Amino acid sequence: MQFISIVPMKSNRENSNRCDASVEKEYDCSPNYSLIRNIHVGFPSPAASSAVSLVRDDYRYFHYLCDSFDDRNWGCGYRVLQTLSSWIDPESSPLSLREMIVVLSEMETGISKSALDNHHVENPWIGTFEGFLILDRVYDVSCRIDFIKSPKEFEEHTPLIYKHFAESGAPIFMGGDQDCYGKCVLGICLVDKEHHLLILDPHFVGILDNKEEAYRKGCLTWTPVKEFLRESIYNLLMPLSHGQMKFRPAR
Repeated sequence: MQFISIVPMKSNRENSNRCDASVEKEYDCSPNYSLIRNIHVGFPSPAASSAVSLVRDDYRYFHYLCDSFDDRNWGCGYRVLQTLSSWIDPESSPLSLREMIVVLSEMETGISKSALDNHHVENPWIGTFEGFLILDRVYDVSCRIDFIKSPKEFEEHTPLIYKHFAESGAPIFMGGDQDCYGKCVLGICLVDKEHHLLILDPHFVGILDNKEEAYRKGCLTWTPVKEFLRESIYNLLMPLSHGQMKFRPAR
């Protein structure tokens, strides 16, 4: 696999270490719960938008508890990675969160298999670098990681995002340090000389019957770059091609 880092990577684990999802009641999604495919299709661009570039090809929307495994407050990075995996190899089921933890535990990443039984204590959060390690082990596809020092520098990186959607078309895993909520980027556009990213939120808890319900509940939003946390760094994990699953850990 080829790993392309645009600038030197930071060693800190960045993204989902303070994820939170407030809900009014418990949800138990059936393992047969039908995940929404291509949720961006039909979602309107902002008024007066231009230079719209979007994800291409098929993928599914993974979110908290969507497979009945309770990952609230720590699993957003894994869910974004499952969405990316469903794009990379739409014929295979992405690794479960348990399987991803097993893969990482075998790589001396600091994440232990004991997290499977005690995850609320050990907090096996992952960021884009751990996501890269999983994609490398499971699919052996080339990826790029773009490091953005602050939202002020985002505009300098937008040409790379446009190039990615034009050439690869894959969803993007976006992580940060101070902004520790994992995000899935499905598109980019320009509104009044300011760029917006189309953000798919992995923190939703519940059952979605269709895209329109997901839209109403705010699962997909066009977010101005200026609204990202100005004190945070950001990393973008970009798969460069489709692939086939080559490894799944023993159950």
